[in-house]
Amino acid sequence: MKIFTIIFFLVFQFPLFAQWSTLLNSPFSGRTDDICFVNDSVGWMATGADGRIYKTDDGGDSWTLQYFENTYLRSIEFATPLLGFCGSLNGKFLKTENGGNTWTNVANGIQPKPPGICGISAPTQEVIYGCGIWSSPAFVVKSVDGGNSWTYTDMSHLASSLIDVHFISADTGFVCGRAIDGIEGGIILHTVNGGESWTVQHKTMTPFDIVWKLQSPDGKNYFASIDAIPGSGNLRILNSKDSGMNWEPIMVRNTFIYSQVVGFIDSLTGWVGGRGNLFETIDGGVTWSPIILGADYNRFVKVNDNLAFMSGNRIYKYTGEGTVSTENPEFYSEIHSLKVSPNPASDYLIIEIELSNPTYCKLQIYSSDGQLMHDFLDGNTEKGVKNYSFDLSKIAPQTLFVTLKTNEGLIYKKVIKM
Repeated sequence: MKIFTIIFFLVFQFPLFAQWSTLLNSPFSGRTDDICFVNDSVGWMATGADGRIYKTDDGGDSWTLQYFENTYLRSIEFATPLLGFCGSLNGKFLKTENGGNTWTNVANGIQPKPPGICGISAPTQEVIYGCGIWSSPAFVVKSVDGGNSWTYTDMSHLASSLIDVHFISADTGFVCGRAIDGIEGGIILHTVNGGESWTVQHKTMTPFDIVWKLQSPDGKNYFASIDAIPGSGNLRILNSKDSGMNWEPIMVRNTFIYSQVVGFIDSLTGWVGGRGNLFETIDGGVTWSPIILGADYNRFVKVNDNLAFMSGNRIYKYTGEGTVSTENPEFYSEIHSLKVSPNPASDYLIIEIELSNPTYCKLQIYSSDGQLMHDFLDGNTEKGVKNYSFDLSKIAPQTLFVTLKTNEGLIYKKVIKM
């Protein structure tokens, strides 16, 4: 009976974790922001704040360093096994024509020069799109000659920031980010004419949401992750069953959990998460179960119906074949720090942030219902310790949230105003 109980517990309590494994030879980083694969063997990773590009030729079993610079590498996409692009958050936009052996900065050939590229999509080897950036401004860049020349489209009349781009053909695709008015939340835009005009396809209408990632397993069912703030909403994703024309929210957890990645291998089986939380569904989002895998997930890439990869502290591989990850999971540790005191507080709140590297910062305080109360900082910020204070004397007793949003993610503290 004891043996049967143990087997039952292992099989029926943790049946889904066995489908994922951690690629132990993949480089460890605070967060690998993006990955791409051109087939089941050849792929690349851009390691975010680490400023590195690695390539694998064996499905992630081994990785070779191809590029390193003191810059934040946000996005990576290959149109062919040779032609690829990598976007940064520091004004560089890299191009390779030899599979990543050498890279050239092409940002100076775009006017106006973009401050960064958060998302890249290459529907053909000639037509390439990029968008940005999470902190603003909102724009789309496009090439119709394989990245030799580019056009820039100002999107500020539709959005305040753009993060991800997903094109299904040279002319038809989506971008997502935050609406012009933060009160309207996250936004998804659609074009059928190569970006000459855009249609608002969806707004979340939850204040300060950002629609963070777009993904489709089959071209009909689409999913989008939502980067929210504490107090403004629960853990949700968006789903479209008609090729992105209409979107509906799916509740994952009825509480705030920071999340950025979303990915489905088919219309029923998918994952959503961020930091140290990852949730799985096998019924199209009706129910969700937490699974233990790694930490700080950001991008999911489906290669085929039985193979997918996800980026985080390391690279994670889905095979659906019962591959078991036997190592101890590596949990997320914050790159920056946020401290508040006293807590509870009645008169003044003292806020201290420590940045381990230069980054874009949004330091803000929100009420428990998601209303922005004060902006302390919004811009590029050097590393080091910085201190701020906030007068609470005229604020009614309530729960407040102090949030630090950077290129590397979100940190927040709950404060009780007495």
